[in-house]
Amino acid sequence: MGLLGLSRDLHLPRSHASARGLAAATARIEAEYAAPPTVPELARSAGLSVSTFERQIRRVYGLTPTQLLTRTRIGAATALLAQTGLSVAQIAVECGYFDHSAFTRAFKGAVGLTPSGYRAFIRGEG
Repeated sequence: MGLLGLSRDLHLPRSHASARGLAAATARIEAEYAAPPTVPELARSAGLSVSTFERQIRRVYGLTPTQLLTRTRIGAATALLAQTGLSVAQIAVECGYFDHSAFTRAFKGAVGLTPSGYRAFIRGEG
């Protein structure tokens, strides 16, 4: 069991300002997922209105900005579960979740296993 990433060619020129802004905003999500900026802050950093930013994120990723953030957090959590011996509670905090049960629900919803179950599966224990 694992996560799948997709990329999509947008057919936009590299100089297209909104594409650069969107790339910068998604880079911020990937870098700051544990304490992410708000959607209005991301839109402002992309040089777009909130509604345009949300539309562009949905067009490119097929997700809302909040769903993209959740996917990024869960992706980081799967890597930490597989590569470290940190406790599930520590991983939850590292990934920006301060409620262990909220992390477990989000993880299970995205991956289909609890964090502990995922770790056991990856290690061949389950």
